[in-house]
Amino acid sequence: MAKLETRSAEIRSRLDHPIIDADGHLLEFSPSFVDYLRKIGGAAFADRYLAKYQATGVAPLTPEERRYQRRRRGYWWAAPTANTLDAVTPSLPKLLCERMDDFGIDFSLVYPSSGLLIGAIADDEDRLIACRALNEMHAELYNREHAARLTVPAVLPMKRPEEAIAELEHAVGTLGFKAVMFPAGVWRPVAALHDRFPGLSDSRPDGIWLDNYGLDSEYDYDPFWSRCTELQVAATSHGAAAPGEPWGSRSISNWTFNHIGNQPWQQNMLCKSLYIGGVSRRHPALNFAFLECGVAWACTLLGDTVSHWEKRNVEALANVDPSRLDRQEASRLMLEYGGKRFEGRIRGRTNCFPMENDPPLESETLDDFVHMQIHEKEDLGRLFDNFYFGCEADDRMNALAFDTRINRFGKRLNAIFSSDIGHFDVIDMTKVVEEAYELVEDQAMTPADFRDFTADNSIRLHGRMNPKFFEGTPVEAYAADVLARDAGDRKGD
Repeated sequence: MAKLETRSAEIRSRLDHPIIDADGHLLEFSPSFVDYLRKIGGAAFADRYLAKYQATGVAPLTPEERRYQRRRRGYWWAAPTANTLDAVTPSLPKLLCERMDDFGIDFSLVYPSSGLLIGAIADDEDRLIACRALNEMHAELYNREHAARLTVPAVLPMKRPEEAIAELEHAVGTLGFKAVMFPAGVWRPVAALHDRFPGLSDSRPDGIWLDNYGLDSEYDYDPFWSRCTELQVAATSHGAAAPGEPWGSRSISNWTFNHIGNQPWQQNMLCKSLYIGGVSRRHPALNFAFLECGVAWACTLLGDTVSHWEKRNVEALANVDPSRLDRQEASRLMLEYGGKRFEGRIRGRTNCFPMENDPPLESETLDDFVHMQIHEKEDLGRLFDNFYFGCEADDRMNALAFDTRINRFGKRLNAIFSSDIGHFDVIDMTKVVEEAYELVEDQAMTPADFRDFTADNSIRLHGRMNPKFFEGTPVEAYAADVLARDAGDRKGD
């Protein structure tokens, strides 16, 4: 195919660094997936799977039915079609590789679209076989033939840590994957409600809770995080526009209302769970990526956590300890300035002060930061160092990641450029880099910021885990130089 003279390609030609797409998307050719379902699960399983998850001819809910059930309106027309070339490119890896120079992109991590949901399928057999079949397909049709320009991450089932480890080991050890992805959380029934109202957990999100693998998880996922470190793969998570989540996006009539904030909500929940749950403390060598969610929420999360720690760490709790209130002085002031309506009523349990002998509401530790092992305030920033945030080209808030005047501790958060090629919001694939570069042209990002955003941060995300990650790609030499300098900087620290 003849090369095009695109604005994105022209921008790339002027840069002294590559552009790495940390999160593009492929669109699976369904008949091929069915072939692999039959290969892994057998013909009967494939037929049952299709009937269950890809049924056609099912009448959609009417507006009246959605109102009666308070059922959130789902998405439709999720891929671009007006440009036929763009429409078919995500399903044809050879064509995608041929066009990447026109896009101004040197290398891409191409995430499965089907994989956004199957890792959290409730049925054990369906989930495990579907993940294995999808990974077998992508290993053979994408990674083995096109590794110079792209790599597809393996999809991991995450309902229990042992199944995640088993598929991780198969994907990396047997199929040769060098990247993996997992859902931002898995839904589990609220036991008390499920026992009282059988079947309630089938109606999301009522009667269920979202397990994000860290704080308060149903299982100990530490063996899984350890295995990721040992196998040298970053733990990258991708959310999805799944039915029923989040709670704050449940319009019965408007999908745009439901979609805005969906991915940031999911990834914020995951990040908070791993961060406050101490996972990034216990696994300091493991990098995490939260994809297709932007970075503005992460700036807020870091700032909010620091503010809470300043006021709610164990020592600071002395400021709200009921035993420290001078009740005699409080009574005097309330009588003096409040008059007779306070007389004889100040020490009652219904007044505005807790009783001096009131215990905490729960019996657990009062230290909300116990898992994080904070020795000084700056530790809160250091535990953020291994977090990376996928940011799409049209998000003006990407610049916040690099604003050291605003971010706590003067930090530069690890924003990574994500094209989202293959999905509805990319109308013209050749303009994604052009759109991202507007922040430099508008002086909201410096050229150094753009280098980190489109190249160096992605190299550190995957290269710190596996120094050979970019070998055999057009960015090999540049990545080796970045990682060498990075190793020197970290040794100096």
